[in-house]
Amino acid sequence: MTELLTRTERELLPRRARSLEDVTNTIGDISTEISQLIDKNGFATVLEIGCGFGRVLMQLQSMFGDRLHLTGLNRSPEEGDLSTALRVSEWFGMPISSLSPLPDYKFADASKRLPFGDSTFDLVYSNMTLCHVARKSAFIEEVYRVLKLGATAAIDSKFELPQLPAEVRLTFEVIANDRSFSFWEYFSDNIELQMMRAKKGRFLKIVRTSDCLSLGLQLEKSVLLSELRSDWYGCKSIFRPKVDST
Repeated sequence: MTELLTRTERELLPRRARSLEDVTNTIGDISTEISQLIDKNGFATVLEIGCGFGRVLMQLQSMFGDRLHLTGLNRSPEEGDLSTALRVSEWFGMPISSLSPLPDYKFADASKRLPFGDSTFDLVYSNMTLCHVARKSAFIEEVYRVLKLGATAAIDSKFELPQLPAEVRLTFEVIANDRSFSFWEYFSDNIELQMMRAKKGRFLKIVRTSDCLSLGLQLEKSVLLSELRSDWYGCKSIFRPKVDST
C-alpha cells in the first residue's frame, strides 16, 4: 500500500500543517471574519501567504464551500502544492471527495511583488512567515496593495522574540536619529498598522484605507538567526529611513 505522505512530509507536519485552531490562537478568529464578510457580501476572496501544506485552506474551504475563493501562496511547489494539500487533508481524516471548489495555489517570493493585481482580496492572513523574511517592509507594503479598500490582513509578525538575547531580540528594527526602535514603537501612530492580541501573543492587523502604503524604509542588514545558533529561527532585519535623493 502506498503511503499518503513521504517520511519527509510527515516530519514537516508540525511546521507546515498547522490547523485552523493553531492559526486562530496566533492571529485571531479568521473563520469568523470570513463568515462576516460572506454575510455582508455573499462571497469572499481570501489569501493565505505561506500556506505550507494547506491544511487551513482545506478546513476553511470545507466550512464555506463555493461562497469562498481561497488562494494559497508558497515560495515554491516544494513547500506545498494542491496535491500535497489533498494528501495531508486525507492524512488528518478530512473528507475531501466532495470538496468544491478547491483552493488555488500560487508560487512567489512574498517579499517581492505578489502575483496578484491591486485590490484583489477581502482578507489576507499569514502565520509563521513574515519572521523568516528579510525584506519585511516590502512584504507589508505588498499585502496592503493586494487588499481591497477597507479590507484587512492578519499577520503573525513576531517582530520581537523575547526569549532571545537583547542584541537579536528585535526581528524588525529601525535605526533612526541614532536610536533603535521596534516596529511597534516606530509605527505607533500609524492607524493602518495596528497591534492586536490573540491567545498566543501579538499580531499585526493591516487596514487598507488609501491607495498605497509606503513605510519609507530601506533594508540595511539582515541576519538569519539560525546561522548564529542552530535552535534559533527567523531573520533579523535592520532598516533605516529612506533618504530623499532629490
